[in-house]
Amino acid sequence: MLLVRRTLLANTRGLLGRTFANTTSSTGFSYPGARSLEQIVKLELLENEQAPQIRSIWEDFHADKDDAVATTLLADEFQSIVKRATAAPYFIFPVYRQEGFFNM
Repeated sequence: MLLVRRTLLANTRGLLGRTFANTTSSTGFSYPGARSLEQIVKLELLENEQAPQIRSIWEDFHADKDDAVATTLLADEFQSIVKRATAAPYFIFPVYRQEGFFNM
C-alpha cells in the first residue's frame, strides 16, 4: 500500500515515467529510490511503436513476474486515479491472479 501511495504521490508531482527501486550505498545499505523510464526500458526501441503495441510489450513482459504488478492506463484513467488519490491517499489495491486475488 505504501508503494502504491508513494508512486501516486510521485506521479502527481510530475515524476511520470518513474518507478521505485533500491539505491545502494557503498556500505550496502539501500533506500528506495526512483528510476527514470530511460533506466527501465530502451526508449529508442519503443519510439516507432504505436500505443497498443507498447501496452502489449509492457504487459507481456510483466505477466509472469511474481515480484511485480504492472498494468497500463490511458491518460484519462490515470487522471481519475490521481484525482481519487488526492482525495483519499490510502486505499486497497486488489491484485488479481489465476487463483483469485490478494490485497496490497
